[in-house]
Amino acid sequence: MRAKFRGSLKRVWDFFATHPEASLTVISFLIAYGFIFFMFNVGLVFTNTHVAGGDTGSHIYIPYYLKQIFPRIRWWSPDWYSGFPFLYFYPPLLYAVTVILSFLIPLNIAFKLVIFSGILIFPVAFYLSLKWLGIKYPVPQLGAVLSLFLIFLEKYTIYGGNAASLLAGQFAHTASIALLFMFVGLMYKGLREQKYLVWNILLGSAVILTHPISGLLMIAIAIIFPFQTNKYKNNFIYTALVFLGIFLLSAFWTLGLVWYKGYSGTMQWVAQIKLDELFPAYWLPLVVSAIGGIVLAIYKKERSLLAFFGLLILSSAVYLHLNNSTVWNTRFLPYISFSIIFLAAYFGGDILAFMKKKSHAVMMVIFLIVSGLSVALVRVNISFLPAWFKWNFEGYEAKSPWPEADSLFKYLGALPKGRVMWEYRPEYDKYGTPRILETIPVFSGQPTYEGLLIESGLTGPFHFVNQAETTDKPTSAVAGFKYPPFDFDKGVKHLQMSGASYFVAYSDLIKKDANANHDLEKIQDVGPFNVYKVKNSEMVESIEDFSVELKDKNWLNESFNWYEHADPSKPIVFAQSNAQETILSNLKPKDSKFEAAKISNIKQTNDSIEFDTDKIGSPVVVKISYFPTWRAQGANGPYLVSPAYMMVVPTSHHVRLYFTYGWIDWTGIALGFAGIGYLFFVGRISNKLSS
Repeated sequence: MRAKFRGSLKRVWDFFATHPEASLTVISFLIAYGFIFFMFNVGLVFTNTHVAGGDTGSHIYIPYYLKQIFPRIRWWSPDWYSGFPFLYFYPPLLYAVTVILSFLIPLNIAFKLVIFSGILIFPVAFYLSLKWLGIKYPVPQLGAVLSLFLIFLEKYTIYGGNAASLLAGQFAHTASIALLFMFVGLMYKGLREQKYLVWNILLGSAVILTHPISGLLMIAIAIIFPFQTNKYKNNFIYTALVFLGIFLLSAFWTLGLVWYKGYSGTMQWVAQIKLDELFPAYWLPLVVSAIGGIVLAIYKKERSLLAFFGLLILSSAVYLHLNNSTVWNTRFLPYISFSIIFLAAYFGGDILAFMKKKSHAVMMVIFLIVSGLSVALVRVNISFLPAWFKWNFEGYEAKSPWPEADSLFKYLGALPKGRVMWEYRPEYDKYGTPRILETIPVFSGQPTYEGLLIESGLTGPFHFVNQAETTDKPTSAVAGFKYPPFDFDKGVKHLQMSGASYFVAYSDLIKKDANANHDLEKIQDVGPFNVYKVKNSEMVESIEDFSVELKDKNWLNESFNWYEHADPSKPIVFAQSNAQETILSNLKPKDSKFEAAKISNIKQTNDSIEFDTDKIGSPVVVKISYFPTWRAQGANGPYLVSPAYMMVVPTSHHVRLYFTYGWIDWTGIALGFAGIGYLFFVGRISNKLSS
């Protein structure tokens, strides 16, 4: 036995001696992934439960609905914010991957795997980005180990780029950061060798379709790539070919994102800069090494790092100077954090490479010592991450109070179809996340008002007005708006204006107010929840008057003020052009109001609504969020009407509205198919470039 054991040891040692780089690569990944699997209960990823925790627990709706409409990626959803354009303003790639995997394994497990991959990719991303940039062994191997500093960083929890952000719901942004740095590396390798055109196109497309911030940074540094080697003409051609391919493959999503941006919600973020987030105290060895890496790269005139430094400088400038913007400056901090570790590995690895020339064995021993100290330093600075991982990945169904929420979902699912408004409470976290009731569409099949993708729905700010008025602990989630104080009776009036069918109360205070309100009728107690029917609340409503204003950049604020202070019976119609303003103004009777119409036979699907009216020419408000690709049959319109709904003027007694793609959507789809053909074309010319 001893002889066999010694023989095995000798074979391992011989392999290490003859394949030192491959050996150290294996060791570095064993250290990185061994630590990840040691700290996290990875077995929970493979349990068939709905992932919970933070925003992540609400994200389950997206793959759930995407699977219903697949292979369409972008479409209309009726389930949040009075309806919204689904995945028009949020990157679709990871959800599409989830749905594709779900044809092989359960959807819940597929989604957990996709989420978890957002941090699993980081050791590989550090290793490959450094290796593809031509940085020699053992720098990439050290980068793989040092990635643990970023993965397990607990200083920030929502910006992206670390496990904490991933668990909070920023898994797409987190994955995109890793993909972006890999793209920077592969672009240099492709330019140097004049190869990998197809792979760079695919990787660049993945960056954009995973998160737009990483996509914008990638586009911004595109001009730098041709200057990384001396073959400027070839480099410009190569870069142009890559980015043309990226544009074509991602056009099915990016064209609509840009074209329809004016029909998305907006936020106004105030800058937040914290020194301990930028330079955590225990990162001091990394920061010092990163400074050494900058000096070393300048000294060595490391042209391969030009695009990397462009990315670092750009993300740093935006982080430090962006303020009062629709994009939060903190979203750029993870790129700086990644760069610090990247440069620390570059500097430390260069020292190890120098030692390697003296003694390979000594270098490997020091590498293992540095790796051990790094793991120890990371470990002592971890507090809540393992528990949070367990909380998320064990799922909703593992929470002890789950039967209470499950009973509510089942009861709501048995009611006639209708929108559900609910009291927000931080205490809902016991069910898995305070956002548990955003999953009503998943577990009950009923639409609700609040969800993720806030900027996707024009009606988002108005929902949070309703929330502020009907709960004493509102989230006021849309930054940049001033929300009203608690006023339950006024809030119920707004629920009627919003077409709410049901209201769910939880706290004693709200139950008391709901019981006293004459426009609410209690229909059931379900555990700690009370369910009420909202009276006199219709999805389609005749109006007798309206005012007309030309839509400008301030229209949402004007609508917000109308919603809070003006006459609800006289909404504002926002004309899209001067010609439309004239048409709408001419529709109105000069000295009287429209005759009120009787609306009947309302029928609604996920992407259409139809009804009958007894008065042709009398305007009707349809309480679905406005979007320009809705079409009307049997009516003129739809027009954008306050708060952010649709108004039509019937030309027939039967009216139907339906959602469809616009010409820009069809153009994007056509370009996407052209991009697939372009990949084959590029694949054929790639060999010519390399020769």
